[in-house]
Amino acid sequence: MKKGRPPAWTLDSDYPGPACMDVRRVDERGRLTIPGRLLDRLDWFQTGQGAECLLALTRPGRARLLPWVPHGEKVIERRRDLLADSNVDTADLLRSVEDRYLRVTIDSQGRLALPPLAIVHLQGTLDMRVAYVIRYPAEFELWSVEFRNNELMSRSEELEDLP
Repeated sequence: MKKGRPPAWTLDSDYPGPACMDVRRVDERGRLTIPGRLLDRLDWFQTGQGAECLLALTRPGRARLLPWVPHGEKVIERRRDLLADSNVDTADLLRSVEDRYLRVTIDSQGRLALPPLAIVHLQGTLDMRVAYVIRYPAEFELWSVEFRNNELMSRSEELEDLP
């Protein structure tokens, strides 16, 4: 059997779903290590090489981790268009772009150094100890504990027929 999550922790190992979740510690330097079993299924991550990514700070407590190509390139193109426009409203939009999107790297060991802005966005403070890492077929999401708990409760009515 491969190393990693014990089969007892997987709800239905015979029929895994498209999403996979794990709770990961954030070290004192703000680094989050994403397990290889989550990275291996992404076609844009090469094991042992790392990857440049776009970290999109979406709703408070939630961030999307996307491959730089094409997502980061699209953000850069929009930012450059905004820089070329001297309108006051454009300046506010430019600030929003620079506040919402961050260029980050997952190193060859699967470590992601979270910028302080991302930690504050996810946790509300710089004191972040754990994060939920959710892998979808082509991207990751990072959730704070509070965001995860709110999401769980918001869907509970749909599962009332289960124990």
